[in-house]
Amino acid sequence: MEALFDKAQRNAATHAKALDAMLVLYSKHAEVEEDMPFFGQFIDMFNRALIVFKREPAVERTIDFCVQFVARVADSEAETAEDQASSEISFLNAFLKHLIAASKAKDKAVRFRSCQAVCKLLNALSEDAEIDDEIWDDLQRSMLTRTQDKIPVVRVHAIGALGRLQDQNTAECPVVQAYISLLTCDSSPDVRRAALTQILIDEYTVDFVLSRARDRKDAVRKCLYETLTVKVDVASLQIEQRNMLVRTGLTDRAPEVVKACSNMICRGWYESCNKDAVEVLDLMDVETAVKDSDMLAQALLKTVGQWHEKLQDLATSLTPARALWWKNLVGHFRREKNEDEFEYSAPSPALVAKLLKQGLSGVVCPHTLTQIPFLSFVCLVPYPLALYFTHTVPFAPTFLGFPPPRFHSSHNMRMIL
Repeated sequence: MEALFDKAQRNAATHAKALDAMLVLYSKHAEVEEDMPFFGQFIDMFNRALIVFKREPAVERTIDFCVQFVARVADSEAETAEDQASSEISFLNAFLKHLIAASKAKDKAVRFRSCQAVCKLLNALSEDAEIDDEIWDDLQRSMLTRTQDKIPVVRVHAIGALGRLQDQNTAECPVVQAYISLLTCDSSPDVRRAALTQILIDEYTVDFVLSRARDRKDAVRKCLYETLTVKVDVASLQIEQRNMLVRTGLTDRAPEVVKACSNMICRGWYESCNKDAVEVLDLMDVETAVKDSDMLAQALLKTVGQWHEKLQDLATSLTPARALWWKNLVGHFRREKNEDEFEYSAPSPALVAKLLKQGLSGVVCPHTLTQIPFLSFVCLVPYPLALYFTHTVPFAPTFLGFPPPRFHSSHNMRMIL
């Protein structure tokens, strides 16, 4: 066994062969009581890694090797659970009892390494692994105690260990309550980030999670948007919450937070909406939160890349979201000096006149009309003047702050923003 541990701590590439050899050795010593030779020798080898607080690569590899071995043994025990006598304690339960006892040590290194091993082990176990109810309760209590440890790295790994011990059915779960407290009150940004990544997000916890959008540390705010991208469906958020996330994320002072927010919009929201930009904008309060919706549209235009919208699709069944997207799309093509796409997407004078008539007759609401390219001036002019534009070549007059139209030919005119 010493030779196998020596190989495992030197190179992670040897773990696969070393695990197979350890399993063969274990099968020859099937006894799993703590006073039996194999378990005692295994714990003796493992304990040598517990006393090292520094993140030494050899120690990290040793703990990983031990965790992988216990997880493999637990899987084999689960397959033969029906044949085991009720008085026997499994290797997994015996190992967890040892870790629970070690987590109460006075030495900070032992507390850190034991919590680290619990965290790695619980994440490595399959769904079929069996843990005694008593040990499960003791494990939860010990890790909850360690979330109050004075050493931040101990709290971080205790949070990771509690991830699979959360109760998904009640807001009174002690693990969830501990996560909320750590998320909002802990002084260490690493601890707040760990709580963000582990907490189950539902109607009860979502407000506490979203409060981290204003965390004082850039890394925590970035972690929030990364977590939301992976764990939260945009449809489950309220409109006010979506507006707040877009507004605070895209105007954040830290570039990495802005990038994380853009990824949430373009990789999370956009893909969940079947890659339909208008459908994403429909999730926002387009009519009252125009600036937030504009920022979201511009983030999509900058990040996603190629766009080629059909003009008729946007002009037909015009909605506030379609109009706002149309406006930002044309502006994007103009800023990028993409003349071909600009010509394709910009409305013709005839279409502008048609939409203006629909607005004056009440078919299209005035707010939607103001979002259409070259029609944002319509609510600033009196009715007779607007009516005049519907019977002549519609353009934005210079005295209203808009440039004059640019005529490409006698039959084809396009307005330049």
